[in-house]
Amino acid sequence: MFGQNLKKLRTSKNLSQSKLSKILGISSSTIGMYEQGRRFPDQTILTKIADFFDVSTDYLLGRNPQNPPTEFNNATDAMEFILKLPTVMAYGGYDATKLSDEEIIDFANDLLQQIELISYKYKKK
Repeated sequence: MFGQNLKKLRTSKNLSQSKLSKILGISSSTIGMYEQGRRFPDQTILTKIADFFDVSTDYLLGRNPQNPPTEFNNATDAMEFILKLPTVMAYGGYDATKLSDEEIIDFANDLLQQIELISYKYKKK
């Protein structure tokens, strides 16, 4: 899983194995072995990779399927996000299924902003 995620991130930034290896300070053959699943990075390199691609180490290791959304642009994804948070629905006192598409998108984006604000309080340094 790690190798597949690394390759996906590398190619999404149009980086060659050689270019990424220079950025990380390791050999390009090491990148190749990571991507083929023949080798695994130590914690320092794993963290360096996560920081460079702005993803969590959990994402790199396949522990969560995707990066959390940063913004919603369509109502379907926004509604799915809202419905996955039953506590929000319980305290809301409203029926999210009766909101317009625009209201759903705005609501989900407002939730994301609040989650981001709260996360700074608990983020480990």
